[in-house]
Amino acid sequence: MFKKILFCSALIAAIAMTSACSSVRLGNDLNDVKLTTEANYETMGHINVDIWGIYVFNFPIFSGSSRVEGECRMFDDSVTPGNAVQLLTKYAKARYKSQIVTDLQTNCTSTWIVPSAFFF
Repeated sequence: MFKKILFCSALIAAIAMTSACSSVRLGNDLNDVKLTTEANYETMGHINVDIWGIYVFNFPIFSGSSRVEGECRMFDDSVTPGNAVQLLTKYAKARYKSQIVTDLQTNCTSTWIVPSAFFF
């Protein structure tokens, strides 16, 4: 019985630790279509940044890192629009040598996960 409890606890911990993420996705095949109406700017690509995590009663348990793409942080409230913008501009500057980012949009959502009802 103890082995089953230990195994389930380890499995839940492993799933929880790998469930938070930050990612940067890039779309640069634009088929010669500009994404901006400004004549002075050259369109380099479309960048999408996601930072998400698991929170319990608004307290961060696991969240994606805003400093390093794909890294998980514990007890760090990094899931904010400001951190997403910081990651996007850092990536745009490093990858494309961009000086200007146009049409920046942010979106914050919250979803209740049904299995969490069993733990609380």
